[in-house]
Amino acid sequence: MRSPLPLRDKLTWPIPDWSEIEKSEPAENSNAFWTDVGSSWMDLLVEFFEAPYKVTESPHFWLISHYSPKQAIDQVKWLEATLQKIQKRLGPLGHAELVGKTPVLVFGNDDDYYEYIANYYDEGEWATSGGIYLNDGYGHFAIPDCSKHNLGGALAHELTHSLMRNTDIPLWLNEGLTQICEESITGYMSFDMETVRENIDSFWNQTNIQLFWNGSGFHTPDETQALSYHLAQLLTFRLIRNRTPFDAFVLGAQKADAGEASLVEHFGISLQELVASSLGVGDWRYRPAR
Repeated sequence: MRSPLPLRDKLTWPIPDWSEIEKSEPAENSNAFWTDVGSSWMDLLVEFFEAPYKVTESPHFWLISHYSPKQAIDQVKWLEATLQKIQKRLGPLGHAELVGKTPVLVFGNDDDYYEYIANYYDEGEWATSGGIYLNDGYGHFAIPDCSKHNLGGALAHELTHSLMRNTDIPLWLNEGLTQICEESITGYMSFDMETVRENIDSFWNQTNIQLFWNGSGFHTPDETQALSYHLAQLLTFRLIRNRTPFDAFVLGAQKADAGEASLVEHFGISLQELVASSLGVGDWRYRPAR
């Protein structure tokens, strides 16, 4: 019989106290340890969710959902196949060690979804989302009501994030890569690139481009968020066409300088020149002080 997991205090959802659990992690065979911990957590969550929610297990995932048995089995098969495809597309970035199995929580309604993820955020106003990878303690996916969202796209998107969780690449590059992987997996273009160019040309300036470089623009509850995603994909797509220098650039890119040094080293251009090639003349330099 498993030992009960210590839980975080004053939360309505059963979220383990990961810092306390980590103290018991053995020096060897950590995969077995975290698989056992994760399995215990899944039992707690299913009990909290109640019927018709259940756990469906595969070699790399636990899926908690209200799906029928066939739907759930089909979903975990899709997750396993998608994991392999994304690892191949990410190249050297796609082989992060997966310790334990990855939980995927699919909520039956948006209210439960936002109530759950609120446990991982400070109070305030957030942008809406169609799913999220919570890299806190035991990394896992939370996905809202699948009847209102593109479940396949959300899972492909967040699974890509999970494979890059231990890298230090800037957020714009992380999100650009993630969107490209999502579209290649699902075959669905989230937006037309020509339309994107028309919209972003009139939006970005030398002041708000800093929100893009430092990553805060991806979390705002206004149009900056969508346009940050658009610009990230536009710039990443421009670079990834030259795959050999791109892989080297990504492996060396750092948040501290928004990827500037690695870009100069492997492509021979600056962030200023990269953005100017898409947005035209302007002051697009990264200024950390801003």
